[in-house]
Amino acid sequence: MSNSKNGYGPNDQYSPGTGITTTWTDTLSVASQPSFRKSIVFGCSAAALNTPSLTHTGGTLKYQLNCNDVGITKATIALISLKAAAADQKTVDNGLRTRSTPPFGPSANSGQGAPIKRGTDYVVNDGTGSAASGNTFFGTTFNRKYWNVHYQRECTFGHPEADGITGNINPANTNPANNALIKSGTIKIPAYGEIRSFATRNPQQPDSQGQNAMELGLYDEQQEKALYLVVTSNGVTADNEGLFLGLLGCDYYKAAV
Repeated sequence: MSNSKNGYGPNDQYSPGTGITTTWTDTLSVASQPSFRKSIVFGCSAAALNTPSLTHTGGTLKYQLNCNDVGITKATIALISLKAAAADQKTVDNGLRTRSTPPFGPSANSGQGAPIKRGTDYVVNDGTGSAASGNTFFGTTFNRKYWNVHYQRECTFGHPEADGITGNINPANTNPANNALIKSGTIKIPAYGEIRSFATRNPQQPDSQGQNAMELGLYDEQQEKALYLVVTSNGVTADNEGLFLGLLGCDYYKAAV
């Protein structure tokens, strides 16, 4: 996620249901959910749309994880950001600003080439050697030399040895890890302060337009200001273990008009 609104052309106007919306994807980019979008809700004044200065005052990210595995599944959901001292180098090393082809324009999705690397950015127990019911990822730990961890939660779905969804709520099951199939929660997004555009009209071109703050985006912000939502799990569809994520984010801004 980014704390700044992204635009693709000069003087774009944003209002509910119109204009250009920012598009992100995740590192999987599955066909059923190829992208996520961010746009203005509830509308705002024309002066706020065209202001060169916005202040991001924080926000919330609501999520829902749903699992249909009949056995047991572990998943860790986290919100992380790079530490300032390592932000520039790690952004390059991990390709965190990499976009899908084409590299620019409304059809490009940020995030597809933005992996975090196991063994460098995080470690996790992969369950190798355990019984089938315990052969799952758990214990994700991030490298805090590079990363700030704003939120982290480990979720356990299902019951060991269950043979169906109905078995997951059977009171006779004496070894439940967690009998829930759905995990939901709210992550607080920290305030990241001022977003200011210094671009002005070209005096040599009378028809040129200045750039407003809403047109600043992913490549304009400081690397350490970017937030990354991470989910680690070994859930795959090959063994009928499906893990599904739903998101609803809301950022708040104050405009100087």
